[in-house]
Amino acid sequence: MPEARQVGVDQDESHEKDEAQHVHGIHDPDTTEELYGCGKALQVPLAMFKWFFGLGPRPVFDRWTYWQKFDYWAPFAAVIVIGTCGLMLWAPNVTAAFLPGWVFNVATIFHGELAVLLLVTVHFFNNHFRPDKFPLDIVMFTGSMPLEDFKREHRVEYNRLVATGELENHLVDAPSQPMTLGSKALGFTLIAFGLLLMALVLIGIFRSVAGG
Repeated sequence: MPEARQVGVDQDESHEKDEAQHVHGIHDPDTTEELYGCGKALQVPLAMFKWFFGLGPRPVFDRWTYWQKFDYWAPFAAVIVIGTCGLMLWAPNVTAAFLPGWVFNVATIFHGELAVLLLVTVHFFNNHFRPDKFPLDIVMFTGSMPLEDFKREHRVEYNRLVATGELENHLVDAPSQPMTLGSKALGFTLIAFGLLLMALVLIGIFRSVAGG
């Protein structure tokens, strides 16, 4: 049986002993403003890059990390940009009546490569390929994450929940083995499919460039 858990401001050790515990279902209305706000939009990523090169400590995060905010907002911007460029290429006569010819080259690049850029350099790396998550993060399927991961990635929120005694309300057992294996199988399949699509897009781009 798992050891009895205690919650308090200085109770990190009691949680560290129970590695099977996961965190689930945190929906704090007070953190919604943080998701929509732009505070520390540049400071935190710059601090992260300093940490990458050993020039500073690893920054701590609240409910939302900067890459989660990017993942949240990027699809909205991408739909607008890719959709607008696609419409311009779909109706070239209308586009040419108002815009110069070089716009078609820009629209082609954005329409064909923006999705690859967002998919590979941001989403895949931050969610699956960074060292502490490689090769796969299954939280999107299980709905929970290990307590140690939560404490490391969202230290500010973790400390707040411990201080208020609310952390205990969000602790659940680790996903079952079938759930974990199924999540990994599905996750690796989707990643492989995404990488295949990316490779096909890159092949098309290189052939287009090579062909003139």
